[in-house]
Amino acid sequence: MIGLLILLFVFKMQPSDPPLEVMLIILSVVTAAAALQAAGGMDYLVDVAGKILRKHPAQITFLGPLVTYAFVLFAGTAHISYSIMPIIAEVAIKNKIRPERAMSMSVTAAHMAKALQEMVATWSAPAVAVPSTIGAINTERLRLPQGAHDLILTHADGTLVFAQGSEERQRHLSMHMTQVYRIASATLARAALGAMRRGVIEGSSEMTFLRSDGGVILGVALPREIEVGGGLVQVGRLWTDLNIKA
Repeated sequence: MIGLLILLFVFKMQPSDPPLEVMLIILSVVTAAAALQAAGGMDYLVDVAGKILRKHPAQITFLGPLVTYAFVLFAGTAHISYSIMPIIAEVAIKNKIRPERAMSMSVTAAHMAKALQEMVATWSAPAVAVPSTIGAINTERLRLPQGAHDLILTHADGTLVFAQGSEERQRHLSMHMTQVYRIASATLARAALGAMRRGVIEGSSEMTFLRSDGGVILGVALPREIEVGGGLVQVGRLWTDLNIKA
């Protein structure tokens, strides 16, 4: 809160629009968890977890985190882990096993399951609809930079517009660029930061630099030895040469 006040009143930064999408997602998860509790579903899940853990008490250090991971992953909320922790502690103490081991690993497992949920939600999210001024695309001045491996121009939906370089890699690189763009844009949108404009994809032998306005994605694959700043400058020049017309 203090940092936000400093940004607003000291650095005079304008606040962005409220992240309504993120707020609605949080509201839907909380509502679903409340409905699960009210319907008795939470008690049922905890009872199932108790039976699994008590059936194999000697394996509590391993079963505790696995059960927690599975329940958090499929329940959609990490709050269910609060109900499982007492059972893990009880089983561990009765079998003279240090409970902090199973409990600490279960907390980590709950966070890992929650992180996987966010990744799946981001992966399945559609590309962010960003107003584009594209009416016509002039590719006459596009040339593969010296030392570059590939030059790809594609629409945000994956439709290839223009390519130079290895024909065998063009389709693969186009799909990879579009996939990364969708994931990055969805992640940024969930944080109310808008769509991706520039990006870098690191590979084992090359780096792909991206530039986008939400309608088209321009990517150039350069040797890995190039500095990030130099690569962004090159893709920026190519973007200027693209001469997008409204």
